[in-house]
Amino acid sequence: MIYSTAQKRYSSRLSYAVLITGIMLSLSLAWEVDRIKQDTFNVQLTADMKALSHHLSRELLINFESLYELKGFVDNSEQLDQQAFNNVATGTLARHPQIRYLQWVAALPLSAQTNIPLILQNQRYQLSNTAISSNEVRVYPLIFSAPNLGEVNRLGQDVGRIPELNSAFQTAVNKGQLVMSSPFIKTRGDISEKVFVVTLPVFRGESGTQTARSENIKGFIVAGFNMNSIIREVMSGSRLSGLHLSLIDLTALEEQFQESATLYQQQPATPPMTEYQQRFSLSNIGNHQWQLLVAPSEGFVSENKSDLAYIVMLFGLVVTGLLSAYLRMTSKRAFEIEEIVTQRTHDLHEVTKQLKHISQTDELTDIANRRHFDHEFDQEWKRTRREQQPISLVLFDLDFFKQYNDHYGHLQGDECLINISELIKSVISRPGDLFARFGGEEFVLLLPNTPIEGAMKIAEECRQLVESISIPHQKSSISEVVTISAGVYTLIPNGEIDRDQMLDLTDQALYLAKEQGRNRVVNGLLAKIEIRPSK
Repeated sequence: MIYSTAQKRYSSRLSYAVLITGIMLSLSLAWEVDRIKQDTFNVQLTADMKALSHHLSRELLINFESLYELKGFVDNSEQLDQQAFNNVATGTLARHPQIRYLQWVAALPLSAQTNIPLILQNQRYQLSNTAISSNEVRVYPLIFSAPNLGEVNRLGQDVGRIPELNSAFQTAVNKGQLVMSSPFIKTRGDISEKVFVVTLPVFRGESGTQTARSENIKGFIVAGFNMNSIIREVMSGSRLSGLHLSLIDLTALEEQFQESATLYQQQPATPPMTEYQQRFSLSNIGNHQWQLLVAPSEGFVSENKSDLAYIVMLFGLVVTGLLSAYLRMTSKRAFEIEEIVTQRTHDLHEVTKQLKHISQTDELTDIANRRHFDHEFDQEWKRTRREQQPISLVLFDLDFFKQYNDHYGHLQGDECLINISELIKSVISRPGDLFARFGGEEFVLLLPNTPIEGAMKIAEECRQLVESISIPHQKSSISEVVTISAGVYTLIPNGEIDRDQMLDLTDQALYLAKEQGRNRVVNGLLAKIEIRPSK
């Protein structure tokens, strides 16, 4: 009976474990199916957007290239007339229906503005070979337009007064290449539409430099485009009607044309899902940088969503639920243990770091102590010897500090040491430099990769700073304030002098600074000091 009860208990536990395992596997499989479907969706969306941006770039460039046919006609003509211009332009417009109109805009000096009515009356324009001074004010009259499309009343007027066109003209001359204007709103009757124009500069003679281009500009071939018609042409036949699309002219934003920077927008009925939002940059379009902003609508995502993951999840609901509970329990315990281990490791690391700091730091001044200095000096000595770089030492000593302590007391003396150490520490800016308390009222500066001139400059700056804070010292024989003396020595380690000897040479330089009257810096390389054997 006991055996039977134990057996049932074992069977129940085994069934429970199997059920849990089955449920977990079902959830995992359902999640994996959903992830794969989502990845596939994202990859397909990215591919569609890249294809769309490529198609749009290609469509624009094909239309832009058509302007060079008209440029060749202008380059080979001594004069233009309306009929000849119309003949060439009409053929181009027939092959490229996305171009709304083609125009010839002349670049004339302000003094020639009075000739424009005669040009329009004769419907002929002489392509002058006379250069325009780069300093002369210019006008940009519209001379020919094909087709007219209601533009007749604008013939002869200075279209350079339109900010977007003027900016495009200037950029086209400066760069000597085809340039697209920022988009702008154009109104014809009761209809407003967003258009942009492409300007192709035509030069007379040499145009290799910006000055030459500015002086030799004849005029511009201007083509007008309707962005909506181009986008509709590119989007026709695509399956992207369920996407929120925004085509933005980043260059127009930079040029402060915010109102017209959004070239095109498509907004389906359902709101966008911003977590799937993507951005695509189009290649340089007429010296403008465009960006395509895409976010699928909720309806689009729903249409492309598969129910297979839900079927898998429902199929193993019981098993996944039990297994999930089991894993949560074990995972919770594992996380608790991991958190304890992590906390203890962190505490140990903090204690180790504190002990290291204590062992390397002077307790009073909170700067490096002698032990830390000796270790860093040894490391930098080996490195500079290997790399044959200079290494400098500066030894500081507070002048008449014993008398200061005797007069003001040791607490005030400690405060003086703290203030001076903080002051000198503020001078040290390089990561490799080290400022340490050498002992008592002595401090040392380790300056790797520093020649004698740099070390002397730093030492003198420290001396002046200490003197400038004017800590009173009535018992000083040389000044009414606390001062320091310093000895400086620099060498490139080569085996002839060891570290201890360099320290001794620096100490001798400090001794000379005291002997010569204190409150000064002595260059050990120029002083009469001798190399003494290491102890």
